[in-house]
Amino acid sequence: MTFNPAFIISPEVLHTHLSDFIIIDIRERRAYIENHLPNAIWFDASLLNRNDAPRVGLLPAPNELALHLGNIGISESSSVVVYDDQGGPAAGRFVWTTRAIGAQHVAMLDGGFNAWHHLRLPINTQLAISRAAVTFKTALKSESMVDATWIQANSANPALCIIDARTPAEYRGEDVRSAHGGHIPNALNLNWLLTKDPDNSGRFKSPELLHRLFEATGINPQQTIVSYCQSHQRSALLCVLLEAMGYPQVKGYPGAWSDWGNRDDLPIETKS
Repeated sequence: MTFNPAFIISPEVLHTHLSDFIIIDIRERRAYIENHLPNAIWFDASLLNRNDAPRVGLLPAPNELALHLGNIGISESSSVVVYDDQGGPAAGRFVWTTRAIGAQHVAMLDGGFNAWHHLRLPINTQLAISRAAVTFKTALKSESMVDATWIQANSANPALCIIDARTPAEYRGEDVRSAHGGHIPNALNLNWLLTKDPDNSGRFKSPELLHRLFEATGINPQQTIVSYCQSHQRSALLCVLLEAMGYPQVKGYPGAWSDWGNRDDLPIETKS
């Protein structure tokens, strides 16, 4: 059992197919300048979010994001691999967001830059040559996302599984990062860090171990799964992981707890 490489690609496979992809580095700019994968292009992670304080992590205007992508040579049909150095949330957000606006072939590097470097694979200190600008034609995939209204309307549906990808302290309302602490009623807590193998350069655990983790959490692949965190970074990663493992109905909640937890008209639970 392996991950679908259309969503998650290993360093070993990417190394043998580097020329087949546009490589995107979504780390901090100074890290990219210091060293990066061969021919990698830097992309500003802040462009993946629309900040409507106190709500953060909302979906950006599709046409604006499409313009930024087109300016660095990415169209909706480009084959792209993205990586970060923080375990995957930024890369996962890139994959989820670009696919949500119409990208067809975007995957993330399992383990990111750290796994690549651990294997002593080639790195480069020269900035990538600019690619010619292209047009990215947007096609918003509304079926890949939900909002608070949708969750409220469907919360009693037994076919719905809501996953909170934050830490247990955030989930219980002890670590408060919005006006209110706690979680969406009936949400199950699956700390995104539990999906990672700490002894393997931050790569994901094997699909077999992950299936057991998801089953123990209460995730049923027959259900519609909605994933959220504080701003849909960690939960975007979880969306990508679930899709890479073949779960058929996966949706993200952009804005996430920064949206839900900053409203006074929505129900909140704080128990474990």
